[in-house]
Amino acid sequence: MVGKRKRFIVLLCALLFSISFFISYSVQARSLGYKWSPVVTSVKFDCLFNTTWTNATKAGMTAWNSVSSDKPMSCTSNGSSSNNDISATLKSDNYIAKMFPSTSYSTVYGNVFNSADIVFNTKHSFAVGQVSGKYDIQSVATHELGHALGIAHCHDDPNSHVSGDTSYTMYNYSYTNSIAPRTLTTYDKNAKLSLY
Repeated sequence: MVGKRKRFIVLLCALLFSISFFISYSVQARSLGYKWSPVVTSVKFDCLFNTTWTNATKAGMTAWNSVSSDKPMSCTSNGSSSNNDISATLKSDNYIAKMFPSTSYSTVYGNVFNSADIVFNTKHSFAVGQVSGKYDIQSVATHELGHALGIAHCHDDPNSHVSGDTSYTMYNYSYTNSIAPRTLTTYDKNAKLSLY
C-alpha cells in the first residue's frame, strides 16, 4: 500500500511539473497586438523573387503550417494572390529583413491584419544553408513569417525565462552561417497556438 501511494505521489508530481512547464512556455508567447481575423481562412503571399528564394520561403511556411491548420500560409510567384508580398530589395536601413503590417481595428475582432509584406534587405548577403558571412534565407523567412502571424520577439518580455535564448525562431537577432531558426521550438509553436 505504501508503494502504491508513493508511486501515485511521484506520478502526480511529474504530471504537475509537466503541466506547469507547458503553461510557462505558452504564457511566454508574445503577440504583436494584432492577428488575422477569424474570417481569413488562409494567408497567401506573392513571392517576388527567384525559385531558390521562393522554395526557402515555402519551407518556412511549412514549418508554421505544421503547427496547426489554422491560418495556413502559401506562396505564389505569379503576382495574383493577394496584397501580401515577400520581396528582396536593397534598402539603406540596416535591418536584415522586416515584416510591414497594415492593420486596422475591428469592433468584433480587435486589432487585425489587413495585409503583411516582408522585405529582405539585399544590403546583406543571403544564401540557402550555413554559408560563411551569409544569412540563411529559410531561417530569416521563418522568423518574419512568425511576425506575419502576429508573433512578437521572445525577448520582448524582460522577465521571460526565454528572453536571452538565441535558439528560438522568434529571437530578434539573426546570425550568419546559422540554420537554427529554421526549426520551431516549443515556445515558437505555442506562440502560434496561443493566437489561433
